[in-house]
Amino acid sequence: MFLDDTVVYARIFEGEQIFAEKSQQEFKDVSFDFFANDNRFFTRQSSIFYEGSRIGTIQIALSYETIQEELRLNVIIILTLTVLVIVSISLTSFVISKRYIARPLLQLQLSAERIARGELEAPIDVTRLDEIGNLANNLNDMRDSIRQLFEALRNSNAKLEESNRTLEQNVDARTLELAEAMEEAQMARAIAEDANRAKSVFLANMSHELRTPLNAIIGYSEMMLEEVEQFDKEQAVADLSRIQNAGRHLLGLISDVLDLSKIEAGRMELVLETFELSQVIQEVASTIRPMTEKNNNTLILNDQENLGHMKADQTKVRQILFNLLNNACKFSKEGTVSLTVTPKSILNIEWIIFEVKDTGIGITDEQMGRLFQPFVQADASMTRKYGGTGLGLTISRQFCQMMEGDITVESQVGIGSVFTVKIPAQVLGRHPAVKLIEKS
Repeated sequence: MFLDDTVVYARIFEGEQIFAEKSQQEFKDVSFDFFANDNRFFTRQSSIFYEGSRIGTIQIALSYETIQEELRLNVIIILTLTVLVIVSISLTSFVISKRYIARPLLQLQLSAERIARGELEAPIDVTRLDEIGNLANNLNDMRDSIRQLFEALRNSNAKLEESNRTLEQNVDARTLELAEAMEEAQMARAIAEDANRAKSVFLANMSHELRTPLNAIIGYSEMMLEEVEQFDKEQAVADLSRIQNAGRHLLGLISDVLDLSKIEAGRMELVLETFELSQVIQEVASTIRPMTEKNNNTLILNDQENLGHMKADQTKVRQILFNLLNNACKFSKEGTVSLTVTPKSILNIEWIIFEVKDTGIGITDEQMGRLFQPFVQADASMTRKYGGTGLGLTISRQFCQMMEGDITVESQVGIGSVFTVKIPAQVLGRHPAVKLIEKS
């Protein structure tokens, strides 16, 4: 027992008598009670039995320091063995994983990189049946699919290049055709413009040549009319009146053609002057009144007083109003024709609004689309029935636009029409196609 340094004291009793007692040399004369009362030692007392009978008692004392030293030694041994086991397991795992996992995965990585670079010819060797083998099989399948896709893509690119070449050839041919057609169209347009200018010049010259003798006919008919009225020859008066009216009508038609030819030729003049607006309205009303009475219409002038002054081309304003009122009287019978004039400020610009309203035959939506085209009336039957060249509205709109204004129309068939003219109260003459003349 005392071969173990842990045991420092032992004593055996036989009954109440000490049978044997022994202690370490340094505790030679120390009793058991000393050890029991010292916390440096672990003491234990136990009975001794033999064949079921108690024959004695044993007392033993152990050194805590020696026990702790042995425990520390055992812990060191256990830890050392544990570290050795862990290192051995790690090395074994590393070797196994490198051989059976890392190396195959590296091969798969290199194969995937070759696939990414487009090297699709070399297959991946598959020698395993586990998950890594399945991954290698999947990579092989992906390589085959990509190779087939690239092959199809190359074929598609070849077809696309062929289509592009064909398309380029077609485009070049079509472009050449279009260029030739455009050149021909430009030549035809130039010829048409030259012909149109020649037509306008011819019409202007011809209209001027026709007006000169026509004015002489009208003048001589007026002189003869005055003479025969003095001699009370009613039949001659009627005949001369017809000659005079026909001449004036023809003069009006020729004047319309002359105005249109000047507009198309870009030779129309815009004479700006300041005038009394009410006076112009009264003059137009006086001129149009016989036409109003001819069809038993009633002419109404609204707001014609205190209108102030207007700076514009007085002749063109008068002609616009005359054309609109003349049409209203011509296409109305036993109805009402009204002219309303209203000054109005719109966006800090002063405007003069002329509104000509009638209770005539009205205009359809289809007729409205070609209403302001030259030489066009609502339809051919109107030209035969009511006469005229169909130039009045065209010229009126052109005059309005020259003075930075416009004409709009609203109409209902069988009820009547409303033509609205809007012209600035102070025309600035900025239209590029007219020659501006200022009158002080």
